[in-house]
Amino acid sequence: MAAFLLVFAMLAVACTPGEPSPSPPAAAGGPEQAEASNLRTTGPEARPAAAVGVMQGAMAGPPNPTGAATPSPSQAPSAGAAAPPQDATGNGPSAPPQAPRQPAGQPTTEPTGGATGDPTIQPEEGWDELVSGQWTLPPGTESYVCVYMTLQEPIAFRALKPESPPGTHHTLLSYFDAPEHDDGTVPCSVSDNGDHILAATGVGTEATQPLPEGVSFQLPAGSQLLLNLHLYNATDDMLSGRTGITIKRSETPDVDIRAEHILAGPLRLQIPPGEATQMGRCTFTGDATVVEIFPHMHQLGSHIRVVAHSTTQGERVLHDADYDFEEQLFYPIEPLEMAEGDHVTVECTYQNDTGQTVTFGDSSDSEMCFAGLIRYPALGGSLKSVGGTLGLLCTF
Repeated sequence: MAAFLLVFAMLAVACTPGEPSPSPPAAAGGPEQAEASNLRTTGPEARPAAAVGVMQGAMAGPPNPTGAATPSPSQAPSAGAAAPPQDATGNGPSAPPQAPRQPAGQPTTEPTGGATGDPTIQPEEGWDELVSGQWTLPPGTESYVCVYMTLQEPIAFRALKPESPPGTHHTLLSYFDAPEHDDGTVPCSVSDNGDHILAATGVGTEATQPLPEGVSFQLPAGSQLLLNLHLYNATDDMLSGRTGITIKRSETPDVDIRAEHILAGPLRLQIPPGEATQMGRCTFTGDATVVEIFPHMHQLGSHIRVVAHSTTQGERVLHDADYDFEEQLFYPIEPLEMAEGDHVTVECTYQNDTGQTVTFGDSSDSEMCFAGLIRYPALGGSLKSVGGTLGLLCTF
């Protein structure tokens, strides 16, 4: 279960089945991210993506070669394009990844970010590089590389966008309140993460929808970022790249309400051969407003349904669509108010053609069932072990 630690989400806090997941305090303040209405997939305001999902562990696993394309919500760009031929990540429909799980990437440069040095990624206009790391991956290998960077100034941002070259399977962005490792890019494991989750991204993830005006994700000066990269090279050649996160800064950092990304879904899965459905539930322990959703499963996932049960707004379907691992997007929703005791249910359907029972995990041979939710205000939370179970739990 250690692999699950990586899951989070952009700001992620997951909920175990039946266990209450902390909920943010009553929603306060107005929208925080500017240009919330811009849903384009190109240009500075690109919308779907980023993040969480939830989750390094959550983001693991090869793309779903057989899953139907996920229909885009009315506000989001279309997402039903045919899967491209196999690329360097082994995510093409014609060649499921078979690389051995063994140490791989050899980092070659120190991390850089818009706050501390000249960017090495060329962000689009209106975006700044937050953190990035250079890596090199031998052929036929799969591994993790961690980028540590201490912030010299506070940063508040309304949206984020991953920069993921071929070979990037998924990423998890987290941070420590104070430095706990030398800054730099080094080999690591799936369980290496900071105290607080900021975001997770997967295959096909694009930019997140800007948060409502007056709301932002916030990082204090002196904190240390940790970008955990899950890398996968299914080719016969050496593969190199620079993976990172770019952000759209907030113009009102001193008065913004702090947002967070949580994960709702089960930590234990038992998926028998054939078609099977698994369910999870996340109970809010405080008031919060949900503004975006990030569905996440692995290669066997075929459909996901997420329903919110709100005291003030009744039962509301947040997402009900076929799942495509190649297009892991964030979908904006009409702001949803959730009160303490309200809950979200997550129902995942799988087409298991492996001939054996598949369980939860970050491996290509394992599965997940999460709905990443962006909500505010943030209550804080971290990855920890409860009752011997390692995972992203509601810990507020």
